[in-house]
Amino acid sequence: MSWVVDESIRFLETRDRTRPFFLMASFVRPHSPFDAPAEYFEMYYGKELVEPALGDWVDRSLTESDGMVIDSVHGRHDAELRHQAMAGYYACITHIHHQIGRLVTALEPDATCTNTVVVFTSDHGEMLFDHEKFRKVLPYEGSPRVPLIVRCGKNVRLPGEDAVPVCGVRSESVVERR
Repeated sequence: MSWVVDESIRFLETRDRTRPFFLMASFVRPHSPFDAPAEYFEMYYGKELVEPALGDWVDRSLTESDGMVIDSVHGRHDAELRHQAMAGYYACITHIHHQIGRLVTALEPDATCTNTVVVFTSDHGEMLFDHEKFRKVLPYEGSPRVPLIVRCGKNVRLPGEDAVPVCGVRSESVVERR
């Protein structure tokens, strides 16, 4: 993760400042394995973490048999294994958070930052043992929940229109508004 930001900062420092640029910094983490640097892992390991959500419909037989299925928690696991995985996941997210901070800080001294749009999002969330599932397998809240942060420089003017009234949809309806 640090390498991606190191190279992105190098690009920002050496690019032709008379030309517009596009930069995409993509992070593999927090996909497994959750192997953030030790100092980030130590921020969470051994601390009290939110317990996974479990519905009363959970089939516990899946977690009591031997073997693991890659997209869910089929196979034996215990509180310690869950805690290690959760601490590792949170550690990866915190590490990414710090790396993105470095990248945004590198943009700020640049005068073109006022004309820059920064977009941060993710491909999917993580079940993280909610309902005895792991990774991104089902449309429970943990899997589709992703951040979308858009930061526009002060000189950026993006034309836009709320499409809902144009489409004749009542505004109190549940829509994505895009």
